[in-house]
Amino acid sequence: MKKVLLAMDEGIASKLAPMFEENSQSLKVIPQCVPYCRSIIQSLSRFKPDILFLSMKRIKYDTKDSQQELFNTIYKIKTDPEFSQVRIAVQASLPKNDPFLRELAKLQVEDIFIPDGNGGSINMLNVIKQLSKPANLKNIDRFLAIKAPNLHKNEILGKEDHIQNDNEIKVESPKKKTKPIEEKNEERSPKNKRRIKLERTAKTNQSKPVKIISKTKPSPQKKVSIPRPIKSEHTSKVEVEKNSVPEKKIKKVQKPHISHSKKNLTQKHIIVICILLAVCFVSAYIFHLSRSAINTPPYTSLINHGKYVQAATYYPSKAVEVENKMLNDSNVKDKATNTSEIADISDADPIKFDDAYFNGNFNKVVTIYEDSNNQYLLKLSNARRTMLAYSYMKTGDVQDAKEVAKPLNNQQLNDKINAYEKFQKANSILQDKLKSGQLNDSDRQKAQHEIRKNKLAMKQL
Repeated sequence: MKKVLLAMDEGIASKLAPMFEENSQSLKVIPQCVPYCRSIIQSLSRFKPDILFLSMKRIKYDTKDSQQELFNTIYKIKTDPEFSQVRIAVQASLPKNDPFLRELAKLQVEDIFIPDGNGGSINMLNVIKQLSKPANLKNIDRFLAIKAPNLHKNEILGKEDHIQNDNEIKVESPKKKTKPIEEKNEERSPKNKRRIKLERTAKTNQSKPVKIISKTKPSPQKKVSIPRPIKSEHTSKVEVEKNSVPEKKIKKVQKPHISHSKKNLTQKHIIVICILLAVCFVSAYIFHLSRSAINTPPYTSLINHGKYVQAATYYPSKAVEVENKMLNDSNVKDKATNTSEIADISDADPIKFDDAYFNGNFNKVVTIYEDSNNQYLLKLSNARRTMLAYSYMKTGDVQDAKEVAKPLNNQQLNDKINAYEKFQKANSILQDKLKSGQLNDSDRQKAQHEIRKNKLAMKQL
């Protein structure tokens, strides 16, 4: 069982911890989480986890340059022998080509999770599944721009050559063993002795010596006629050739037959093994799906019980739908926190729009709205229309704020926009007087004080 230390705030850690333990039999989450980046090294020394799972967006930093602070912390971990076995996983809301992700991969951060390009979400079930397996370079090769070598074809050719060479050795080996045996026993057999005696008799009854071409035995004869040595010699030669040729032909024919049968047998074995592996893989996949289905709570049940962050976590493809339902739920008091946690799962434009609004980044709200083609931003709900009108007002664009707010008939919002406009105009007049140089020192101080007062009032709207 591997211990997992969550480096994030307690709110999101309390939601992720049960997911890890429900969907993995090899992972156990340490009850204590690490909410501050500066506390990570101390916590590693204290709890001694096997895996550190860190959310860049959900952990607090002491400096404005959060990426550099995180980089320095991970560098210290990786260069400390005490933590050499700790596996580091980082969850980041950054695009794939962001240079910081490449720097993390160079630091041997073995797991980096970012929203996918299609749905803009991070599937926590896939995160848990990856961390349940041993670390692999393939998990981060896309950030290092590593292209895996294609050795499959060469390996197959090498194996075929090896099999072919083995077959040739096995076919030729009987030939080498049988040949010496035939030569040793050839002269000792009774029939060969009789043939040699006949040949010696033939030599004595002819004027010229005749050479015997082959030593193989002739066909047996009951009576030998004398003195016909030439005919006997010719007959012996023909018979030897007839007896020796079929034996050689049989051996040559048998070679491909043996090799072909062995190849067929090998191919059958490979096919059977492939079928068994396919059956095992399909069975394991079906088991995983059934197990995930059992552990995953129904989407409708989570929504009905107001568990919007868990619903987005288990069903990341429905994150925007979950966000919409959460915004319209009057029972949810802290919409900002819920939006921030859902933004860790999905970076869809509507969720980024909401998250920027609740973080007070009104310029970003306006930019996302004006640049996005998302259907939920092209056709605004009342909640997001209110956010946009307020954001236009805060950025000083009063006319657009009035136009966006008009269909809402929201008197409270309209009053804020009108008040903001009055303060804006008053400050504009005072700024013009200051620039003209017509005010004395006392009036200049009063004007500057009035401008600061108006800005404070505008900020509080």
